[in-house]
Amino acid sequence: MNTTDAKAAIKEITDSCIGIKIYFVDKSNQIYDSDVDDKLLAGYRGDFVDALTRSYSNNENFTCPALSQEDGRNHALYHFDFDDEDKPFEFSFLDTVNNLRADEPLDTYPARDAGLGKLRGYIIRLRNTDGKVMSFFQYIHHSYIATPGKTIFLTTHESRVVRLTHDVLRLGNRFVFAKIGDDYLIENVNVLEKEFGFDKIIHSKAVQYCATIEEKSIVNDLTKFKAQLNNDTSFARKLVKVCKGSAVIEKEIANDTIIKFAMSKVYYQEKLILTEDESQFDLGSINRCRHFL
Repeated sequence: MNTTDAKAAIKEITDSCIGIKIYFVDKSNQIYDSDVDDKLLAGYRGDFVDALTRSYSNNENFTCPALSQEDGRNHALYHFDFDDEDKPFEFSFLDTVNNLRADEPLDTYPARDAGLGKLRGYIIRLRNTDGKVMSFFQYIHHSYIATPGKTIFLTTHESRVVRLTHDVLRLGNRFVFAKIGDDYLIENVNVLEKEFGFDKIIHSKAVQYCATIEEKSIVNDLTKFKAQLNNDTSFARKLVKVCKGSAVIEKEIANDTIIKFAMSKVYYQEKLILTEDESQFDLGSINRCRHFL
């Protein structure tokens, strides 16, 4: 899915959205119907669709790059381009709600007995006039919910200010990831990595690419490179980014060709060092590791 495809798919939903459902996901990963009031849902649908329209379907700065090419840009939804086996478990939440039949209700979340503090996230599912759906998952950070306990929260009641006695959940217009058709779009890469374990997938992929570099024997010692890979997710992410689809790796370009090209550039002459026989790169420092990458 490229930017044009993503924008068109989102616009198809936002231009004729007539339905919205909100589902709750508890910390046992069980999906429930939220049983939110229809009038509230209608108002929230308008706000959410307006936000999607401004941020993506009508935004000239919107782009949809591959997740493997993530670079921290603004106004982006990253298309998941890894293998199916690398998909976070949480993607299955959206698979489930997108495939629900109209006559297939879910159990209602027991808000009165369980409160809202046991929720892990919530799902918004939009539906257009053609019956097409797009769903969104938002992780509930502790700052999104007020749970009365030792902390006193105040609210208004008639003409007085009183103590809050029930949980309060703040619904926003942001999300971690979405699904439309068969495609997953990621808005918050940071949460995807830290809360859903995708950083482990990144490191695993990086280790595989590092092994490919090691097999080429273009570096005399990868000790520091591997240490940086293990300790720095951004370094691991960059390795995946530059190696996935790399012509240098896919076409098995010879080491001497790579070295000759690199050392013909003044910048790399100053930043990289070769072994004494000039057959390999010497990555004896973290800076050299970064420049080699």
